[in-house]
Amino acid sequence: MPPTTRLCTLLGIELPIVGAGTGSIATARLAAAVTNAGGLGMTGAAGDPPEQVVERIREIRSLTEGPAGVNVILELQPLEAIEAILAEGIEVLATGFGEPADAIALAHDAGTRVFHRCETPGEARRAAAAGADAVIAQGSDSGGHTGVVPTFALVPQVVDAAGGIPVLAAGGIADGRGLVAALALGADGVLLGTRLVASLESGAHDVYKRGIVDAAAEDSIVTDIFEIGWPGRPERVLRNPTTEAWDREPEPRVRPLERPVEIIAHRGGLELPRWFVDTPNAGDEGAVGEMALYAGPAAGLVHEVLPAAEIVRRIAAEADAVWAALVGSAR
Repeated sequence: MPPTTRLCTLLGIELPIVGAGTGSIATARLAAAVTNAGGLGMTGAAGDPPEQVVERIREIRSLTEGPAGVNVILELQPLEAIEAILAEGIEVLATGFGEPADAIALAHDAGTRVFHRCETPGEARRAAAAGADAVIAQGSDSGGHTGVVPTFALVPQVVDAAGGIPVLAAGGIADGRGLVAALALGADGVLLGTRLVASLESGAHDVYKRGIVDAAAEDSIVTDIFEIGWPGRPERVLRNPTTEAWDREPEPRVRPLERPVEIIAHRGGLELPRWFVDTPNAGDEGAVGEMALYAGPAAGLVHEVLPAAEIVRRIAAEADAVWAALVGSAR
């Protein structure tokens, strides 16, 4: 059993493992499975209407009696939407991409703890000063809209800057070795994204899940081309025909937002253009493998799609084995 950390004590959970709230891909079933396995499960709001997020929260509550969280992007969710989410009594509000002070005040009034995502030690210092209950040190190893500093360089600096509040490490962690390493750097737990996208309960399209399983570490690249819907943010994705076509184009390139719209897939009645910010969801039809496939280099550690509870249990068992080996070698 991995050690009981301040994160575990804060939330009353058994394992210092948190599932990332990767938008609607972090389904209610996925969040509940992580919580029921001893960690903290989260869903995500992204740009979804608050009523959709509330529906997922209520489904989580029907599947687990344990704690649950919601990840919100402050640039995309107005305070009124955050208030509606908080009214459901969630235990954790994970925030990012914006100054969190107003969201922290709302959350604390609702009795909810706030974990703020940080890309730099300075952001962690400001989040702690604003009253965050914990910070998430998200390094450039993270899939999706990512940071600029590699995770294992970032984590100890955030620990030093965060004023004594708990720190979660995010990016590049997909097994028990990563968990032990993060704890050794001073983190109180880890946030799993890429690994849980490739779970049975994830709402990702099977093409996306298979892409993670088949990927090598070097297939994860940083780009900024999936800008329709949220421009100006670098993202870490798996190499695919869209990124390769962009790389082949001679300079000067025309930015995606300035090009004619090219529809490559459909989600029910919704048309999904090339360069769209969203990832392929289960049920999407068309050239889904050419959409944004957010994943970090930890994809190279993912070799099969498994139930989320099995993933969490394996990481905990691997961490035990790694810790025992380290202790044994030190004698």
